[in-house]
Amino acid sequence: MRQSTQCIQSCQSDYRAQVKTLNGFNGRPAFIAAALCSLLSFWSLPARAQWLWLTTDAQAQYFIAQDQQREGERISVWRLSNFVKPLTNLEGKEVLSEKTKAMLDCQSGKLATSEMTRFSGLNGQGEVMNHYETPLRFTRIATDSVDALLVKMLCVK
Repeated sequence: MRQSTQCIQSCQSDYRAQVKTLNGFNGRPAFIAAALCSLLSFWSLPARAQWLWLTTDAQAQYFIAQDQQREGERISVWRLSNFVKPLTNLEGKEVLSEKTKAMLDCQSGKLATSEMTRFSGLNGQGEVMNHYETPLRFTRIATDSVDALLVKMLCVK
C-alpha cells in the first residue's frame, strides 16, 4: 500500500510539472493524470498482492501463491519467505526473501522442492542472489513445520 501511495504522490508532482505540456487537451490533463496514477498504482502493488499469508515464525513470514496446480494427489505451489533477519549467502551477500517451488504429494505426505530463488529485497524483489533448480526428490515433512501446515492446508479433501 505504501508503494501505491508513493506512486500517487509522485504522479501528482509529475502532473504539476507537466501541466503546461498537456494544455492542448482543454481541461482534461487532470483526468489523464488521474487515470495514469490509477493504472500505475495497481501495476506497482507489492508482490504480496498475489500471495496468501500462510504463517509467521521466528525465522520468517511465509506466503503461498494464490494459484496452485493440482494433478491427482500432487499439488505444485510457490512459497514466498520474507526473512526476519537477513540470511548470508556463500558470497557474503544478504538475502531478505526466497521463492520456492514445491510439489506436495498429499497421499504420502511428502514434499519435493524443484526451484529456489533468493532475493536481496523483501517479497521476492531486488537483485537475484541465487537460483537453484533440482530434480524432484520427495522427503518426509517434520510434524510441526511450515511444510506440515502447507500440507494440512492444501491437501484437504
